[in-house]
Amino acid sequence: MVQLDAAQDRNFRAALAVAPGRAEAERLAFGIWTESRGYVYANDGRNTSNSPGVTPAIAAILRRSLDLPHDQVGSNGRSTGPLQQLSSDVGGAWGDMAGTMDPAESSRRFLDALTVTNNPVYSGILLTPTGSRRVDITLSSPVAADVLRVQQPLADEAQSSNYGAAQVAIALEITDRFYAPPPANWWPAWFTQGSF
Repeated sequence: MVQLDAAQDRNFRAALAVAPGRAEAERLAFGIWTESRGYVYANDGRNTSNSPGVTPAIAAILRRSLDLPHDQVGSNGRSTGPLQQLSSDVGGAWGDMAGTMDPAESSRRFLDALTVTNNPVYSGILLTPTGSRRVDITLSSPVAADVLRVQQPLADEAQSSNYGAAQVAIALEITDRFYAPPPANWWPAWFTQGSF
């Protein structure tokens, strides 16, 4: 059983509370686990991953994340939050930085981009520190492939053990622990009685 501290527990609970179904919760848990191990990351702007696009001006914007609630400080390209999303503040497509650093809001944004499939194959062009390259990866689970389709990490990361079966198993365990499906009778009485 994976051991989580209080911050990880709090963040996974907040994130998985917004998942509409089990399949979405599994992919969300996997995305958060692979990207941050369940922590909300601020970014100090150092870009230790050598990701493209981190200029001195972008690094200064990233350092603003240090003023927002966070659990850890990282330096991964232009990424912030539990899902390591690129905010619109730094030229990304995930909305404002405050939202990328909020477990529930960043999860909603992730879920809006997610398509659940039964396809364990990821094929696409991913960035490298010096450009991009095509990758064709058969993964152990559609969970990992679906997350890759949303997250679009650097090519080397996509082909690492971080997207392997052991990490999927941890995400499924986290889902079992924190995901609570909506009650079977959650429909309002007026809806089930045809009064609408």
